[in-house]
Amino acid sequence: MSKSIVAAAVAVFVTLSPVQADQATGTIMAIDVVLHQFMLSDGAIYVLPKSVPASNLTIGAKVKVTYTSLNGINTATAVARVK
Repeated sequence: MSKSIVAAAVAVFVTLSPVQADQATGTIMAIDVVLHQFMLSDGAIYVLPKSVPASNLTIGAKVKVTYTSLNGINTATAVARVK
């Protein structure tokens, strides 16, 4: 019974843990305006919030992406051009 209590406590902790933002820098290699996402040169795919049009992005632009990752999906919270 104690194993199930520990498992339940871990599940609650993981569920209630705040999602931390991460950052990545790279070149935009592909943009999908239908799925509202883009791919960087390292192959990572980021989903844009609906409030940010994918058409604002440019293939070949070097960017810094701030994002959260949940269930294997990277959601961009900020995209900024870098030199």
